[in-house]
Amino acid sequence: AFPCVSRDGRSLVFRHLFDLYRLHPGKDEPPVRLEIWDDSDSDKSPIERRSLAQAAEVAFSDDGLEVAFIAGGDLWVMDTELREPRQITKTPEEERDPVFAPDGNAILFTSDQGGQCDLWRAQRERPEQFWWQNDRFKLDRLTEDADVEQDLQWSPEGTRVAFIKGNGDLWTLDPQRGAAQRVLKSWNRPQYQWSPDGKWFVTAMDDANFNADIWLLHA
Repeated sequence: AFPCVSRDGRSLVFRHLFDLYRLHPGKDEPPVRLEIWDDSDSDKSPIERRSLAQAAEVAFSDDGLEVAFIAGGDLWVMDTELREPRQITKTPEEERDPVFAPDGNAILFTSDQGGQCDLWRAQRERPEQFWWQNDRFKLDRLTEDADVEQDLQWSPEGTRVAFIKGNGDLWTLDPQRGAAQRVLKSWNRPQYQWSPDGKWFVTAMDDANFNADIWLLHA
């Protein structure tokens, strides 16, 4: 592509794929790939600026002072007064469903890292400071399977998190011990809510005739 003849007509330079080649017309010689070097200083700015139009999903801490949100597919956190955002994840995959732990020491979310949707936990490197005052975070994968996790809800006492998995199964997980338990097996995604004492679930599920009923389940 883009052939160009020299002024004296003895050389032809053209592009092939991502390289430039020189050819001497009329001579039985193969084209020669040109080595191009750039020894000049880079003019790339050391500061990367990104413009993110809006937050897709938002979760607030219990005291209302900090907010976690998804923007540009990544998880961010900031305070609600100064509004100085801090980026927690920097992945090419998508993050979703952020939710603060009741004690404010962790943020659970789902991520497509590694090519599958799993449950992840973010924690501050300096827990004595606010989330927005940290610039480094510890990330832990809590589940690792091919099923999709979504709709995360912490139990009122903050020891377990509930989520929908696969086609509609309701599971609970202790993030500290990593112990997961299926509470409900369902073929479609139910709506659910913890009871105030954390011992029960109330769910709305469709039956085989797509009629929604309300059920109580022991957690």
